[in-house]
Amino acid sequence: MWALVPIYFFTVNTFTKGGYVAVTFVQSLLALFVLNFSAYFLGTWFFRLTGINIGKYHISRLYKLATGYGVIFITLLFSGMLGLFTDTALTVCLALLACFSAFGAYDYFTNRLTGGVEENSTAQTVMFSSIAFVLTMGFLMALAPPTSRDAIIHHLAVPKLYLRAGGIVPLDFMPFSFRSINLELLYTLALFVKNDIIARVIHFNFYVLSVIATYYFIRGAFSKNAALVGALIFASIPVAFNTATRAYVDFGLVFFGILLLNCARQFNKTGDNAYLILGGIMSGLCASTKINGYLLVALVFVWIVSITQRKKYDLKMFAKAIGIFLLFAFAFDVHLLTKNTVETKNPLYPILSPAFEAGGYDAGGSGGRKLLPIEVRKLLHGQTWLDEALMPWAVSTKVQSRVPYTVDGVLGPIFIIFIPFIVFLKDKRYELFSMLAIAAVYVTVCWGVWGVRLRYFLPLFPIGAFMIAAVIDELFDWRGEARIRANLKNVLLITMLSVTFALSAYHILAYVSIKAPFEFLSGKVNKERYIARHYYQHEMFKFINENITDKNALIYFLDFGQDGYYSDVAYYYDKVFLGERFFSIVKSAKVPSDIRDRLKESGITHLLVNLDMFRQDIDNNYDAAQRRITLKFVEEQLRPLKMIKSDAIYEIR
Repeated sequence: MWALVPIYFFTVNTFTKGGYVAVTFVQSLLALFVLNFSAYFLGTWFFRLTGINIGKYHISRLYKLATGYGVIFITLLFSGMLGLFTDTALTVCLALLACFSAFGAYDYFTNRLTGGVEENSTAQTVMFSSIAFVLTMGFLMALAPPTSRDAIIHHLAVPKLYLRAGGIVPLDFMPFSFRSINLELLYTLALFVKNDIIARVIHFNFYVLSVIATYYFIRGAFSKNAALVGALIFASIPVAFNTATRAYVDFGLVFFGILLLNCARQFNKTGDNAYLILGGIMSGLCASTKINGYLLVALVFVWIVSITQRKKYDLKMFAKAIGIFLLFAFAFDVHLLTKNTVETKNPLYPILSPAFEAGGYDAGGSGGRKLLPIEVRKLLHGQTWLDEALMPWAVSTKVQSRVPYTVDGVLGPIFIIFIPFIVFLKDKRYELFSMLAIAAVYVTVCWGVWGVRLRYFLPLFPIGAFMIAAVIDELFDWRGEARIRANLKNVLLITMLSVTFALSAYHILAYVSIKAPFEFLSGKVNKERYIARHYYQHEMFKFINENITDKNALIYFLDFGQDGYYSDVAYYYDKVFLGERFFSIVKSAKVPSDIRDRLKESGITHLLVNLDMFRQDIDNNYDAAQRRITLKFVEEQLRPLKMIKSDAIYEIR
């Protein structure tokens, strides 16, 4: 029945004014078909070329798919660095992917895996249906236009600038453009066909793949029932659902991370070097998808080293195992390493780079000591050490807090309720506690370096689902695979699971209600009106796009933030939020015209200013002489074009 929902919206929008949505729906499905099956074809080709063989398992198809995506990422990046993001080159690229997808689909459907279709019990059908419902709601959410902040600052803005430049060029004012690249390359294709909604659907696709990978990750260790519970837990966590429906990159890291963790687990189980090759490939893809992927790779690498010692590898065997892993990790991270080397002279930029504003808030301006996130929380939100100690409880049980850690969604209590039970489990203790150690170190480092943003912890959710599945598999009493025993223990477990799922469903539906995608999907509001409802600055960018027609125009965002995606006019902003460049110009200026001249020397023709932030900046950071010359500059050297709320666009005279 759940499949009737998208069919319904397709039918409605075909015969109503919302036809644009129907076109987007078809384009999105076509994009997923082309990308997934072309990646599957390329991955299958790579497996045959390298002789990788892990048997005919369903998860082996996921490894082929992930590896194929790696081939696409690498090809697109080097094409972009050669200046081949042109209409002709990208059209040829899409045509090739379409051809590959035809071969991939043929191979996928003609090479069936061993084993027939399993008959599902009533409980399994309910869990399958629940997962399908969550995924369907997520897909419909993903069909709405992008309005989330990081998408319009980073994940869509970077590909748009690459397309404007005709290739991959250094974006020095965007330090985050050096931190990740993989999914943005796919978003470049979406923007090339002029449909940014497809970018949201692509990210949602990796969420679906992550749910499937979680199921097979757990299924390889526990029963089908436990695997379904784990997959449902992972899919229904509100922060996961929320993030998945945005044009972000997090679920690329999650998907590759699950497969990486499974490689380590299977290597521990079988000792097969094929899992070291695949682990290396997944490591390279993790590292080049998102900066915290390096942390996950480092922790899993330590686990693999531990496994080799546990298996008593001699020096030669150890060197061979580690060499295989690192070689393939380098091969599938080489595109990002090359890009950063060319653009910054540091292959691991921003890691080990003093110029990186990582996790930081520069309270003292340039040259000042950057505060750690824990210090920022204390300074801005009054966070105490007791609050820090209780934060795991807080992020699991609260929706609102003075610390904005729930900005990406709600976590829910599922993990803190069930994970403590793993201390009572006897089976697979080494794997469980190894994963627990990885999660603990990962959380600690993220907590201290990047801050408390729940989506930063998404790669750990499959680990949590794996642990809960272990608890369910151990404690739940099944009468075979078909029926549940009626006893007090089962009633308590079902009650706890039902309550946590009900809470997750409430938060998911509340999020859907706030974003109101059905107004757009039904054709009640068009794309422009939908964006304007959820992103108030869109009206300003609409004015800019319609009225600033000079191809040489360059807008400087001053105390405005970094939301530049919807600007069709070239723009620039400071790496820090408080107008660092402008402040340095003011400090050296003797008369207002000096400020104008310095800005024009940089090619800047317009200023986009948040006046509230600008006034606070002047009052808090400028001395009397600097305030006077700045206000004179605004009065004498700028011509106001438009003001919307506290935002204003000026032309430099």
